[in-house]
Amino acid sequence: MTTTYTHISDRAKEAQPPEKGILSRTIFNDEKVKAVIFGFAQGEELSEHTASMPAILNSVRHSFCCSELRR
Repeated sequence: MTTTYTHISDRAKEAQPPEKGILSRTIFNDEKVKAVIFGFAQGEELSEHTASMPAILNSVRHSFCCSELRR
């Protein structure tokens, strides 16, 4: 069995935050998973929304706060 993978060595470089607004970019997508990287300008935040599949949040730089996580 051969395992294939995608390695992104510098996620921070992939999500340079814009001066204003939010950058949203798909960095990987197949039939099992979709990886989207976000870059947020100062003062921006991810608004509450629903997703069709489970999500994992990972901070590349700085920290974040999740006020509520739902299953």
